[in-house]
Amino acid sequence: MKPGKALCCLLALFLLTFTVLAEDPVISYTKEIPGIGSAQCFKIGANILVETNFNIELLFIGAATGSGFTHRGYVGPPAEFRDLVSDYFGPYQGTPAAKKLYDLSNVETSNPNKKYNNALVSQVLAYDELLARSKRFKPEASGSIVTLLRRFAEQSNARAYFQQNLGRYNRLVEEYAAQYRFNHVEQLEAFFGDEMKGGSFLVVLSPAMSGGQAVEMTGSDGSPVYVNIMNSASENRFRILNLLYHETAHNFLTPILQRQRALIHKYESAAGVLGGGKIGYPTFASSLNETMARAITVCLLAEHHGKEIAAINLYTELRQGWTNLEEITLLILNKYLPDRRTYPDFERFLPVILEYLEAKNAGQPIDLGPAGTFTILPVYVVGSRERAETVNRYLPFVTQGSAESQLPKFVNPSGSGPALFVIAYTPDQKGRQIDGSFCQALGYDYEELIRETERQGIYQKVCRKGEWITLVFGAKDAAGLNNLLRGFAFADYMVEFE
Repeated sequence: MKPGKALCCLLALFLLTFTVLAEDPVISYTKEIPGIGSAQCFKIGANILVETNFNIELLFIGAATGSGFTHRGYVGPPAEFRDLVSDYFGPYQGTPAAKKLYDLSNVETSNPNKKYNNALVSQVLAYDELLARSKRFKPEASGSIVTLLRRFAEQSNARAYFQQNLGRYNRLVEEYAAQYRFNHVEQLEAFFGDEMKGGSFLVVLSPAMSGGQAVEMTGSDGSPVYVNIMNSASENRFRILNLLYHETAHNFLTPILQRQRALIHKYESAAGVLGGGKIGYPTFASSLNETMARAITVCLLAEHHGKEIAAINLYTELRQGWTNLEEITLLILNKYLPDRRTYPDFERFLPVILEYLEAKNAGQPIDLGPAGTFTILPVYVVGSRERAETVNRYLPFVTQGSAESQLPKFVNPSGSGPALFVIAYTPDQKGRQIDGSFCQALGYDYEELIRETERQGIYQKVCRKGEWITLVFGAKDAAGLNNLLRGFAFADYMVEFE
């Protein structure tokens, strides 16, 4: 073949075809992956790209295969993709390449919340797909991970797997673009008072990863590319929004904390005020980074997606051990956002958060601003242990882990004051509503429960806000509620935004 003709063929192979979606500022395009086909991609706004990446997907699949599909970064994929992966790659669990991928993926990931080492992820992302010799991003330090991945890909014929399931991956991108076509970067820029000029954002959808991870790459022109790898295959909108804001917030927060290292060091004695140290973030800086990313996510969810989904987010984080997160969130809502003249950017507000931590650590009184933004209510959910487990299965914000770890500690209801029986859930695919069948699943007769609440004058309400449904039964005290529902009680709390 003549050189000119070969060049034309090469250009045609990587040609991006663009079509503008009607009535929406979202651009659809495809990228051609040799031997696999046309992968669907989208561009949202000026600088957000959404796509899948079969290099990173192969890393997650290879490490999972080497672990016997027990890798901590893999345990959460939805059943459709999990079954596809285990069926296809199961025969290769015992191969040396798969086992070495698993071992290498755990290097420098002593933090239980960290799924993969960022350096390995960056090395794999740097190459064109599928592990071509050419590079998409500026050269990362080469490592054995890429050689191992190529060997695993050859042994398992991974290219055939991606070719067979290309349609599923394309639908994943299309569904994401249909539901999350808003510009979350502009929202974060407005919050931080800082435009990420010269950089771009890449959202990589990976059904083979549990949760999300953020890394920073360098484009061919030398500009930064902020990569957010996340599992969007879940139908749980709350989970996806949380990943989107949380991981991208780190791209804004981390440079601020690096510039303010000397200031942060002065407040390290207050590290115990944050919950991060107890759940895998040993340094004050890392715990502060994670806590603020969570507080910022709550604030942005409340502003752009409704207070109820923000309440669920805050509830979830508190249950996972992020102590005092609600007070830091209040500081931001009450003192930063209403007073942007004093604090035009978030970096100038950081000293206020650090001073709060110091005062909290010293047991000094703290002004968090006006109350009433949200309320954390004491809740007594009443029933047997089996009934409690059923309630947890209906909750849309159940944390990952065993059923035992999801249940709050059992206590006997005591003292006076209002008590609530709260169930919050999302209707399943069968369209289940709050009706007899739902309460029957919990071991209650719904009609009898309603009649009993009316006879005893007990507060009962049903809230339907968007996709979330909350059922609340209340009594003047815990004993009255316990008598109504006849069982044992365990203490919990519920977050309500005003």
